[in-house]
Amino acid sequence: MYRLFPLFPEAVLAPPAFVSELMGLSVYQHLDGVLDDILDDEPEARERVRTLLREVMTDELAHVGQRRNFLGPLGLRAAHATVESMYRAFFRDIPETKLLFNVEQMVQDGRRSTTAAFASLDASLRAPTMYTWLSSTGA
Repeated sequence: MYRLFPLFPEAVLAPPAFVSELMGLSVYQHLDGVLDDILDDEPEARERVRTLLREVMTDELAHVGQRRNFLGPLGLRAAHATVESMYRAFFRDIPETKLLFNVEQMVQDGRRSTTAAFASLDASLRAPTMYTWLSSTGA
């Protein structure tokens, strides 16, 4: 499957790539939320795992931001439209998901994230600095 990716244009790949990075961040955030229960009797291990997990989350957040930068308004709409189906398909393939996480909450978190990203894009397009930049480029 992955060997087919280079055959598709970036505009087609960018929305699902953004959503997949968002899913990764969702998993790590929700895993962080259940660490206290999972490692209740191992406080040192719990704190070590949490420290490492937060380092991974920082990296994953950078990936989400980088992928977000490749999306224009149409790509963001496409990402928002596919969040629910991609999240459900991904988590359906992992049997432990139902035991560890609230998948419905994760889907809602993903939808809220894409809604917030769209709102920030919309706001940046209305910002006076954007109009200044556009007029200076002759657009």
